[in-house]
Amino acid sequence: SQSKDLAQDLAQAIAVIGSETTALAIAALCGIPTARSLPMGILPMLPFKEIYTIQNPDDIKDFLQQIFNCQEEV
Repeated sequence: SQSKDLAQDLAQAIAVIGSETTALAIAALCGIPTARSLPMGILPMLPFKEIYTIQNPDDIKDFLQQIFNCQEEV
């Protein structure tokens, strides 16, 4: 997003994907589906089990399927 208002961005988010940032931690705490992108072999630093870790293209597919399957059930 190009917005400078994190709260506004998160209020409109379906999901948040990024690197190890405070924004990811806040998104996870808000209950927004959240994923971090890490190279293979690198351990996550943020201590949130709710943050999905993406390390290869199949992980992206799995994360997106989880998001959209959950939304269909709502």
